[in-house]
Amino acid sequence: MRSNVAILSEHSLFAEGIASRLLQHVEKVDVIFIDPVRDAYLERIAEMQPSTVFIDALNVKTTQCCLLCELLIAFPNITLVRLTVDQEDLQVITSRTQHFDDVQDLINIFMPSETSQG
Repeated sequence: MRSNVAILSEHSLFAEGIASRLLQHVEKVDVIFIDPVRDAYLERIAEMQPSTVFIDALNVKTTQCCLLCELLIAFPNITLVRLTVDQEDLQVITSRTQHFDDVQDLINIFMPSETSQG
């Protein structure tokens, strides 16, 4: 099974390198670049429906906070990966919708369930 991934970037060398490495697994991954400044990136992502969106932290023309907020609002169930050239670890943000009836539903989000404790 193949996954679509989007890279939000103005084609920095770092993002190009990440895409190149991903494309070494062409049987598993389709990669598309989306320029968050020039492209209507929310529409392109909605059209493409990628499993993951990579955000290039080197984008200087866009504010990453705006990108994150817009992506999280437009796509409540999304996985975002923030790419940084100067850090070894990746920041992965996974968003999902959660049913809400009462405060216990909120507590269940941050408290482990009693049945899962060992």
